[in-house]
Amino acid sequence: MPYLAGLFQAFSKQIKTTIQKAMNESAEILNGRWAMIGIFTALGSYTFTG
Repeated sequence: MPYLAGLFQAFSKQIKTTIQKAMNESAEILNGRWAMIGIFTALGSYTFTG
């Protein structure tokens, strides 16, 4: 039985790293989108107010 417990632990670590990687990629994409919105907002503000 200790051998099976080790397999389950290794499998759970693999799932955690896969989920964590997907969450990190999603966060990076969202961060890039908000950065672009900020840049366009700053350019628009500068254009209209001088």
